Amino acid sequence: MKSVLLPVILTIWVAMAPLPTRVKTAHIDHTPPALSGQRVKPKLLALLFRADWCRYCKVLEPEYAPLKQSLQKEPILFVRFDFTNAKTSMQARELAARLGVGSVFDQFEGSTGFALLVKPTTNQVVGIITIAETPDQMRAMFMQALKQ
Repeated sequence: MKSVLLPVILTIWVAMAPLPTRVKTAHIDHTPPALSGQRVKPKLLALLFRADWCRYCKVLEPEYAPLKQSLQKEPILFVRFDFTNAKTSMQARELAARLGVGSVFDQFEGSTGFALLVKPTTNQVVGIITIAETPDQMRAMFMQALKQ
């Protein structure tokens, strides 16, 4: 029940936010050195669902960015899906398809202000990071997801 309500609640909250002020694109934020230049698959995907107009994103992203830096040696692929406007939403959809996470993307498309921790081999969501977690809790969620 909780997993069904999250996208609905986030979508309602997002609808009340102001219009976008700048454009970003969906992209891969960080490829860890262990994966750079190699055909090694990551053990975990961190899929950030964000938009410029998202109030939750403005709180989450400053906490999330240093975490990405501290985990750069881990086999994690950080991806950002931007829903700021129609163009970035289309780019996000294309990136999700290229990464093979279209089914996960479809389930959460348009919702913003959170990151999903996904096992790339099964597309199983093993964690959801929101503004409710502290940076230490976020890090613990990443480490737990890597052990699964």
